[in-house]
Amino acid sequence: MEYFDVCDEYGVPTGETVSREMAHNKGIRHRTSHVWIVRKKDGRYQVLLQRRSRDKDSFPGMLDTSSAGHIPAGAEPLDSAIRELHEELGIKAEPEDLVYAGQFHDQYELEFHGKPFRDDEVTNIYVYRKPVHLADLVLQKEEIESVGWYDLEETIQKCTEPRDPEYCVPTGGLKILSQFLSERTEQGQEDSEPRRLIILNNRIEAEHIAEILKESGIPTFIKEYGLGSLYGSYLGMFGESGLHIYVPDQVYAAAKKILEEMGIHTD
Repeated sequence: MEYFDVCDEYGVPTGETVSREMAHNKGIRHRTSHVWIVRKKDGRYQVLLQRRSRDKDSFPGMLDTSSAGHIPAGAEPLDSAIRELHEELGIKAEPEDLVYAGQFHDQYELEFHGKPFRDDEVTNIYVYRKPVHLADLVLQKEEIESVGWYDLEETIQKCTEPRDPEYCVPTGGLKILSQFLSERTEQGQEDSEPRRLIILNNRIEAEHIAEILKESGIPTFIKEYGLGSLYGSYLGMFGESGLHIYVPDQVYAAAKKILEEMGIHTD
């Protein structure tokens, strides 16, 4: 039997656990990880969507996020995202291949297969931009019926009320993905190398950090997190939990060294 960590509204485990069955029977909040596989073709973004198995306990046979899954009790969001990519699609990703894009909360009560289904989950969003060829994917047939490339803007339209009944893609995830890609485009980073995440645990001005790294020739992409501020601005004071700083993979070690020389310890 699967067990999940019960979490608060920000996705922080409370120390309690709940079975998968109980979580969906009672609508107890838990955590999930979603991965968006994205490519650009003819100047437009496309996303890989999976068609869920007809035997799924929710949204059977409908189009959904590229890869998604619950986070087992005691596991971390990134580790779960990497595991789901491999189990569902056969993609062997490294931690640096996934870029964290944000988090959203989804809650609903529906009926599937004649049974009530109550969901209350905090979802962590990651983006995977490495080349993916449909013919190379190994689908987990128990979970996925098929996959295909779909235009991102058309997908957003299909998931806007009145929603196309073929789609069950969470609008919260689409909103975060669209915002993430727009920000990368504005920053001239849409086709850059995969970026690594540095998490700062102590209080310091983001502008000060960004300026120091910039003077060292290291471009940064900064986002606040904690206290529900996952939609926070690039720069400014961050909340109690910390600050996400993304840097190009090839300069990750240099950026980390600069910060640690300043006495800013990263994990």
